[in-house]
Amino acid sequence: MNFEEQTNKGFGRFSSGTSKRRRVIAYALAGVIIIWVLFEKRMSVSDTNLVDLVNPLMGTDSEFRLSNGNTYPAIAVPWGMNFWTPQTRNMGNGWGYTYDDYKIMGIKQTHQPSPWINDYAAFSLMAETGRIKINQNDRASWFSHKAEVVKPYYYSVYLADYDITAEVTPTERAAIFRFTFPENDSKTSISLLTWGI
Repeated sequence: MNFEEQTNKGFGRFSSGTSKRRRVIAYALAGVIIIWVLFEKRMSVSDTNLVDLVNPLMGTDSEFRLSNGNTYPAIAVPWGMNFWTPQTRNMGNGWGYTYDDYKIMGIKQTHQPSPWINDYAAFSLMAETGRIKINQNDRASWFSHKAEVVKPYYYSVYLADYDITAEVTPTERAAIFRFTFPENDSKTSISLLTWGI
């Protein structure tokens, strides 16, 4: 008996008209096994926490004249009292953070649900070195997205003009801030800017 005869004999029972059900079951079972193997392989490769897959910067490339998401990077806990967000626009401007901006004016506490609804009773913190600058445009610092870490539960940015790293992580009712100042500068400060208080 040659190979072709053995193959036809072995698989002949699946090709008969009376065993269509068996063939369908065999293909379905093979498909389930393949999907299960792929799923198991994928799950073993990515043991990351699902919250780490969230990108808070999605939808932040918006302007008044052209909206591309109308969001801001909210650093918050679910149902938290406050949201925290980096501020690249003036207080009172609905778009507090816009991805294409290159200066940061502080880290803002907000209750704002959307850029179209603006904010009230908000404040912004900014770490500085040298002479204290209260005006938000004067105190703004250059930053780069390469030196920015944005997670739903953590935000960090390097303030290039002041050589300071600013970090924030939210709590249920407030936030924990950490500012890393340069070791050689004795004149350091944190300024507060309020809006509608």
